[in-house]
Order: sequence, then C-alpha cells, then structure tokens
Amino acid sequence: MPPFDLQHTSTEDEKGGYHLLASLLLVPLACAAVIAGWVLYAMLAIAAGEGYPDALPTSTFALPIAIGAVVMWPAYGLSKHMHACWLIQALLALQSIALAWLGAAQQPWEFVVVALGLGIVGGVISASVAHIRERTPQHWGGLVVGLHVALLAGGGLSWLLVPMVSQAYGWRVTAWSLMLPVAIVMLLLWLFVDPAEIRAASR
Repeated sequence: MPPFDLQHTSTEDEKGGYHLLASLLLVPLACAAVIAGWVLYAMLAIAAGEGYPDALPTSTFALPIAIGAVVMWPAYGLSKHMHACWLIQALLALQSIALAWLGAAQQPWEFVVVALGLGIVGGVISASVAHIRERTPQHWGGLVVGLHVALLAGGGLSWLLVPMVSQAYGWRVTAWSLMLPVAIVMLLLWLFVDPAEIRAASR
C-alpha cells in the first residue's frame, strides 16, 4: 500500500478550495452584470425620444428578458456537459460585444439584434445556478439566495447610475461604461478560476 502523503493532499485541497471560493464570489457578480445590461436596455427603450436613442423601438424594452428566460433552460443543460465557468466567460464576452454595439447603434434593427444578444447572455444566470448546485450541493440553496441578491443589486445599481451617467456623458457612454465591469469579471474568472481545480475540490 503506498504511503499517504498528507502534505500533498492538504496543498491540493487548499488550492482547489481557493479556486472554488473565487468562483463563488465572481459568479454572482457576473449575474449582476447581466441584469444591469437588461435594465440599461429597458430604460433606454422606455425613455426613447427624451434625449435617448430615437431609433430604439419602445416595444422591445422587455425583449432581452423574454429571450433570456427562453435561453436559461438550454444554457442550464449545456452547463452540465461542459465547464460552467467557460460558458459564463463566453456569454460575458458576448455581452461586451452587445454593449459595444448598443453604444454605436443607429438603426432599429441594430437595437433588436443587441436585444437578442443581451437576452442570450441571460444564460449566465442558469449556468451560475448549475455551477453552484454541482460544486457545493450541500450549500447550494443558500448560495442561490445570495445569487438572487446579486441580481437585485445589479438591477438597482443600474437603475440608479444610468440616469446620472446619461445626463452627464450621454447614453452611448453609459452603454460603453458597462463594458468595464463585465470585462473585469470575465478577466478575473479567467485568471483565478480553474475548472479542473474546482472539480477536484468539490469531490
């Protein structure tokens, strides 16, 4: 029987726990960024014509949310067959592209395409739930509650900041400024979260 290497096992567990903790801190922030994008689009659509984009169809204010609700189920299933963190990073990259296009859009069809992209990004929420449920099955209920708090925080923060930033710098800068937190969360997930280490730590 081979000797049991206690020091090596402890180091691996500590490293895996670090990656798991980092992912559980960053995943709610990713969800908050998604909700912030939805709130931003809805506010721009509802206020269209009042210093906001005239070409943005008001009737599409809830389009990202509707598409996101449809996409959540496929994203949840997909996250079970691949690393959820990778899926979250890919969707956050899509959100950055959608926000960049939102700030530059001129025609109604462009805003509809942006709404489609922001809606698809809603898969981050269900992928995050799948990630939490798989990695910490004994505590996932409480963490999901924390996830919903992060969603509310993202929506509330966007609701407060969008009017102020829009009045000071314009609605296009508001859309582009939201790319910064999205990019930061995506970068932190890439730097500090190793799905292989998380999988080992959760066993």
